[in-house]
Amino acid sequence: MTSKERTFSIFESRMPDRVPVFDEIDKSTLDRWAPLDRRIRQEGCEICFGFDIAFFAYDDKTDPGYGIEPSFERVKSYSGINSIIASHGRLKDAEKFLALKVCEPFEHLCRMRGREEVLAMIIREPRAFRRFLRDSLDFNLTMCELILDKGYTFDAAWLSGDLGYGRGPYFSLGHYTKFLYDLHREACAFFETRHLPVVFHSHGNITEFLPSLVKSGIRGLEPLECGVGLDLERIKAEYGKDIVLIGGIDQRTYVNLEKAKKEIKVKLKVLSGEGGYIYRADGPVTEDVRLDHYKEIVEYIKVKARYD
Repeated sequence: MTSKERTFSIFESRMPDRVPVFDEIDKSTLDRWAPLDRRIRQEGCEICFGFDIAFFAYDDKTDPGYGIEPSFERVKSYSGINSIIASHGRLKDAEKFLALKVCEPFEHLCRMRGREEVLAMIIREPRAFRRFLRDSLDFNLTMCELILDKGYTFDAAWLSGDLGYGRGPYFSLGHYTKFLYDLHREACAFFETRHLPVVFHSHGNITEFLPSLVKSGIRGLEPLECGVGLDLERIKAEYGKDIVLIGGIDQRTYVNLEKAKKEIKVKLKVLSGEGGYIYRADGPVTEDVRLDHYKEIVEYIKVKARYD
């Protein structure tokens, strides 16, 4: 199967030949690895490591509430990994599963204003908070529409927003329902009409929000962060038929090859049964991980996570 076919089968509740794989790798890690393997810079991680999913983004640095207009210039000026202009055609031709990253309204506001200020705003300035969230969603969905109208095609949308930390969500379920649920549902409906499943990215323990997130229309959840009290067996049992689970592998074990393989073997047994799972580490791969060990880890997953 191609990467595109393999990953699509997961979202369509069909069994692929193996679990799809991808990872987020710190820039400092890539800088350290690049002199050891020129293909990292020449071909990108998707080709060099055989990742199945390729991510694209645009410049979303704007403060919601200040009336900054969306523009395709923000796509042209984006200088991060996998610029849409520079890399979309190449990775589409390689039959990768293409995902468009979109900043979720709460996270978007936090990046511009700071998390502490935004959390205080929920209590002190709820009307302004609601208005800024609305402005953020409008900005980002308009940006996506501009990109899609230019003929760039994608296979999924990745809605990125950290709603929690180790002890739980940053705010109550009541606040989530009051301020964010309808916006998340609107975002999912926007992408659903364009046949793009929505994956929700959030670090922290947001178990309390899962029923609402599933109801809003998300089709996947990542990165299932380790060490924050997530009960992966319970999440798989309760939500594994409704959403694709992505991640759950403790990246901290990757500094030791044997510990990493043991962690992967245990977690695959919990998460990959009956499909519905995509591999990624639960956080960015850090620079203390050896390149040769990381390559072996990726190949180990591709062998251990086969269904055929």
